[in-house]
Amino acid sequence: MFKIDLRDQFKSLATELDLDPSSIRYCLRRLKSEGGQFLTVTLPQLAKCVLKSLELGYFERPTSIQWHERSLRFFRSLLDKIFDPKTGLVLREACPLAIYSIRTLGEYFYKLALPFSEESLQKHEENFVNEDNSLERDSFDWSLIERLRVDFENHHLYSRCTHTHVFKHARPYITNGSFSGRTSDVYYIHKLRAATCPPEFRADSGFFKPYPSLRSHSVELNTEGKPVVVSCGPISVAQDTSTVSQVLFVPKDSRGPRTIVREPMGRLSAQMSFHVWLRDNLTRVSNHRVNFVDQQVNRDLARSSSISKMYSTLDLKSASDRVSLLVIKHITRNSPAFAYFIKHRTSECILPSGKIHTLKKLAGMGSGLTFPTMSLLIYLAGCRAIADQCVSYKDAMKMVYVYGDDIIVPRKYHSHVIDFLGRVGLKVNTEKSFTRSFFRESCGGDYYAGQDVGPLRLKLSNCMNALKGSLLTVSGSSALLQLERHARECVNHGFLNLAELYYTHIERKFGPLPKVGGNSPILGRYTLNYAAPEDCDEFGNVKTKKFLVPLPVKTNVEGVRCPYKFLGSKLNSGEISDDPLKFLDYVTGSTYEEIAIPREQTYGRRQMSLLDTVVG
Repeated sequence: MFKIDLRDQFKSLATELDLDPSSIRYCLRRLKSEGGQFLTVTLPQLAKCVLKSLELGYFERPTSIQWHERSLRFFRSLLDKIFDPKTGLVLREACPLAIYSIRTLGEYFYKLALPFSEESLQKHEENFVNEDNSLERDSFDWSLIERLRVDFENHHLYSRCTHTHVFKHARPYITNGSFSGRTSDVYYIHKLRAATCPPEFRADSGFFKPYPSLRSHSVELNTEGKPVVVSCGPISVAQDTSTVSQVLFVPKDSRGPRTIVREPMGRLSAQMSFHVWLRDNLTRVSNHRVNFVDQQVNRDLARSSSISKMYSTLDLKSASDRVSLLVIKHITRNSPAFAYFIKHRTSECILPSGKIHTLKKLAGMGSGLTFPTMSLLIYLAGCRAIADQCVSYKDAMKMVYVYGDDIIVPRKYHSHVIDFLGRVGLKVNTEKSFTRSFFRESCGGDYYAGQDVGPLRLKLSNCMNALKGSLLTVSGSSALLQLERHARECVNHGFLNLAELYYTHIERKFGPLPKVGGNSPILGRYTLNYAAPEDCDEFGNVKTKKFLVPLPVKTNVEGVRCPYKFLGSKLNSGEISDDPLKFLDYVTGSTYEEIAIPREQTYGRRQMSLLDTVVG
């Protein structure tokens, strides 16, 4: 465990961003009196204010910073390069570098996934329930929803498929995401190459096998509740009687926790078939305008539109929690595949307080149904909004780009799209939607007049204990590795003094670090354009020495916990599935209520060549 004084980090960052000395002193005074909240709450409000002002065309003054005439008393060295000091209007040639600087200054500490209190947990549980209940009370435009149903059936021919087509397209599989279930299920699924099939899918249990010709054991529970092998046959079924999902709140950023939902393991494996089927068909029908993997399409369009203003970028509020079950049922009521999977959705969830809540939404974020169905609803609403403006529907389908809740539509139709999205229950986040200014934001790409102005942010996970005053307490075996990787980001952004502060913390633990470059796995001081010195013996062989590297992570994981990607990749590759003892090294028991296990990162010295420090 060690402590990081955020005053040092902020002072170094502000100096390298060319913030004037008086503003730096002002921020340090407020940081001393208000504590870390000044960095995680107040300054992010300033960064958001600048983006909102770019869209409005004039500087909208935040109330949390001291005033001076039409601007702020401080931060003038950056703001005067964006807004006219006298009128407050956006300058005709606002400086992209100044926008980047003010955003990095304001949002650098914004993404700290700080622990949250029990009071905050209760508040977010109430918000979760109220948001979901509102979907039953909200007034939807049913005439529009009926038109979306017709569009879906006319232009998405896969709507005629049955659930058998879905299972044939993609067999049920266990995702690397979070799911709930029993330790015995997870163990026997991989030890015996069995498949988990809930009772409601029993008629289609053959699809739940890893491959059609598989012959393996069946597993049942004996009188003591322990799994035993009972027979051999072409179908292998591990009982899964879970009928409810589990709502969890995990650290996200300074605003509070993120809501995730754990589906029963058997149902999730079936939902993943639906996910792949709808993802592939929707991508094909939209000609890759609806994307699930490639974010670069939206980023490139956002960059070009930040110059031409041809397209607007829209963002939704709580998008996955606003997909109404009633709306989706109506749109897809004549689709056998949708009807089948909606029928077998998990309709109830366990809240952190232990209460059972009946969902009004289609499913939570964590279900295989949510993401592709949300994308479908957004795409249908966007296409219909544009088609109603004297545009053929096929042409409208070429104008809507969707990646999750990031939407890009032609600027002249953006108000119509916003209206139609609202009429089907979705809410547009106007503070993160841009159409008038030269700023565009989509899929992590932030651009002003074609220049990348995406801020550098400090992101740490599973290693922060508390933020008291200006001291951030960091612990956990993965903390040093995360800091070393973040220091590389600092070097890439040109913040060499800031990177030096992090290297100082690391070297207190491990001693002097070697210089490294490229994507080297070695813990070291990252240097751009680094060339390793030639070091050969008399026979021309490259000499090696021991360097410090992070070792493969071994995390105890079982069904009710979050299986990390490294475990999922090992299971999918079959590396440990045939060796039960080796699998037990990764799988241990736990209780249903536990959220997740922190990754225990270990380090060791491995014999490597100096040339390995510049792996490309």
